[in-house]
Amino acid sequence: MKQAIKFNLLVAILGIALVSFVGCKDDNDDGNGNGNGGGGGGTTTSLSDWTVPTVPNDLKELFCVAYGNGTFVAGGQKGQIAYSTDNGKTWSINPEPVFTSSVKKIVYAEGKFIAISAEKIAYTSDPGGTWTIKTILPDGYPDAYKNSYAFAYCGGYYIISGRDGWIAYSTTLDGTWTTKQITASETRQTIHGIAYGNGSIVAVGIRGLIAHATTPDGTWTVVSDHPFDDKAYFFDVVFTGTTFVTVGGDVTIGYATNPNSWTKGKAVPPMDLASVAFGKNTLVTVGNATYYTNDHTSTWKIIPNSPFASTKYAEGVCFGNNTFVAVGYASEGKGSIAYTTVK
Repeated sequence: MKQAIKFNLLVAILGIALVSFVGCKDDNDDGNGNGNGGGGGGTTTSLSDWTVPTVPNDLKELFCVAYGNGTFVAGGQKGQIAYSTDNGKTWSINPEPVFTSSVKKIVYAEGKFIAISAEKIAYTSDPGGTWTIKTILPDGYPDAYKNSYAFAYCGGYYIISGRDGWIAYSTTLDGTWTTKQITASETRQTIHGIAYGNGSIVAVGIRGLIAHATTPDGTWTVVSDHPFDDKAYFFDVVFTGTTFVTVGGDVTIGYATNPNSWTKGKAVPPMDLASVAFGKNTLVTVGNATYYTNDHTSTWKIIPNSPFASTKYAEGVCFGNNTFVAVGYASEGKGSIAYTTVK
């Protein structure tokens, strides 16, 4: 669904253009416990200078990227895994795909990289080596999980989201998974992003979904009093250390220091925003353009020389070792990567 939504938005956008913590880690993590990247200590100075490295010829479309233990790892079509140990400059492909279907999310947690597909999970401490593959849940797993979306590690819990507000959680990758529906099935609010901060797990998704809980097995509060309508599509959320920031389709941006009280972010050009990361006191969001801000209450700035534009689309971004890495695809379906090291 997410890909179809983005494609339709992109078509509309192009048409317009022609007319005128031991906490939670997810696919944008840098290993510091703050979810989609993190870390303060300075201000970026080189966000306009992104480098597009040479990638293997057989690299396919990429959907997600994570950082841990000095390595960036990206996942994409047909279970393909690519990795870089030199801050995004050179990339190798694991010779054995981890899944037969696409890699949806990757996190780095408890000393290993963990990837999910629609129905399976795989993990390793060596992304270029052998991955251990497990079925997410046994027979009887709800149909809502036939296409998993978000994945995070939060305070000792692994959390996976499916369709219609369903989540599954476990304290071990080899143990029993427990399922829970945190929104009514008739609303069909698929969860696309999960982040953790200040003792709260925040889940965001389509049709304006914002929900939070202190633990996945506890009571989830679905936020209804927020400035977004049911047409809002949230694709990602990050915790900066003080604030949750969410981004999504058709320039949906929101932020909150208290997950019960959200503010609509100031406008940027009408683009589809797929992922967001935080590092060096800077937020970077990507889609078919790249934006950044040092102040989430202010207007986001477009990066003028973004490597992702009309013929390329970024699906994921993360921060680690003073570097932002974004991954996605070009119009012909080939994997695309860009990085920038900040000062």
